[in-house]
Parts: sequence; C-alpha cells; structure tokens
Amino acid sequence: MTVSVCSIYFYGGKAFVPVSAQSESGLWVSVEPFQVVEVIESEIVKALEQARAAGHPRIPNPGSDYLDNNNPLLKVTGAKSFKQFDRKRIAYLIVWDNQEVYVNVAPVGEQNFDLRRRMKFDDTVSLSEIVQAILKDWEAHS
Repeated sequence: MTVSVCSIYFYGGKAFVPVSAQSESGLWVSVEPFQVVEVIESEIVKALEQARAAGHPRIPNPGSDYLDNNNPLLKVTGAKSFKQFDRKRIAYLIVWDNQEVYVNVAPVGEQNFDLRRRMKFDDTVSLSEIVQAILKDWEAHS
C-alpha cells in the first residue's frame, strides 16, 4: 500500500483541509485547493474525501518563498504570518500506511508534532471514526 496523507488545520472556528502534495525530496506540503468547512463531523469527512480523491501531486522542493507571507495556507486562513497562525491553530496529519492509520497532532503554538498525542487505528477504521477522534481531541485542547 502506498502512503497517503491528509491534513486538517483548525483555525478561527473553521476547519481547513488542503490537498497534500509530495515534494521531490518526499516532504509533504499543503497546497491548494483548500476546503474550508464548519467544524462539523460530516463536513470535515466530506472535505477529507475530496482531498484524498485529489491524490498527491508531485511538486518541486519548496523554496524559501513557501514560508513567506504568500503561502497559500496563510492566504486561505487570513493569518498575517506563521507566527500568528501557529499561536491559534491546532493541526492534524492523518497518515494511511500499510496496515495502520495514525493521526499526528501539532498543538497550539507548536510547529512540531507531539508524538505523545499520536492516535493509532487499524486499517479498517472509517474516516468518520477518525474525524470523531480528532474532534474529541480538538475540543479538549482548543
């Protein structure tokens, strides 16, 4: 099985679900289009289904311009900088890998994932069950 990933960013009372592209060096990068939805399970599930259906386009390695204020994530959220964005967002990365699915969490104010909060599922888990677990975590930490 090929690895597949999706990201969800909770910011400003909304959920932002981008397409996940893979750079030449293997780095996963959030790219347009972004689905912007209410923090409602069914809407997030639909947005994730659309992001997965878009596949993982291959892109060149991001340059320094990816981290500047022209980044599509900053544009879609309205954040003025990554510093402002990171102070108010929680990010989740869902990874489908071989016989398991796991969700990494980047807490508010942190750029790195907190592996102590990693959620693991077997490969039979539904997208709805994953989103339910994410929403439970988000509600406990937002």
